[in-house]
Amino acid sequence: MSSVSPRPVRISLRPPIMSMKWMSCWLGLALHSIRGQNKQSLFKVNLGTKNISLGAWLLALWGLLACQPATAPEGGAAVPADRPATVFYLLRHAEQATEPAEDPPLRALGVARAAHLAEVLAPAGVEAIYATPYRRAQATVVPLADSLGLSVLTYDPDLDLSVLIDSLSRQHAGQRICIVGHSSTIPGMVNVLLGANRYESLAKSDFASLFMVMKPAQGPVEVLRFSLPIPEVEGIKRG
Repeated sequence: MSSVSPRPVRISLRPPIMSMKWMSCWLGLALHSIRGQNKQSLFKVNLGTKNISLGAWLLALWGLLACQPATAPEGGAAVPADRPATVFYLLRHAEQATEPAEDPPLRALGVARAAHLAEVLAPAGVEAIYATPYRRAQATVVPLADSLGLSVLTYDPDLDLSVLIDSLSRQHAGQRICIVGHSSTIPGMVNVLLGANRYESLAKSDFASLFMVMKPAQGPVEVLRFSLPIPEVEGIKRG
């Protein structure tokens, strides 16, 4: 498999040039931040070591974006600038209960996170949803699937990640797909898409990370890592 060098996303005073597909993904996710009840923003994006609120910064990009120029692969014709990219939303399952140990369901906090995730991703234009067969993984995206009128498709958790990503990239080329996995497999999928071992397994307590990966028809793969803290819910214990 050929390697694709990751291109880090940086914050600058001038917004980056983005394709309409990439920009619409950003704005779709930003909608929840703008409409959120928590004025401090329930939705932040982690770029390297910086956490920033999405709302104002993303809206500042509106009207300023430009389509990426067409590129010509070796020995071939130029690829249209507006050719759809494939966008992956990759996340770990929500918080699970302690029992039964073999295949626990979500606990109350995890159920709240699953509902919150549906609110965040519903505007993002997700066209396919995948999860491992475990109860905690399936339950994490059922609210999202229900809100979009989609079925949760199951994938084999023991399948080689390179094979899985290659298969889904071909099957859903140009679409936006959400994949729920586990603490080691989600960063592993991001690394496969990047062609580089950039991300380690998620911390045991990390249920908030959401990776948004854009794989264009030509050019470098882009990765954004979001943090999705959920709002305070009365009667639900955290930690």
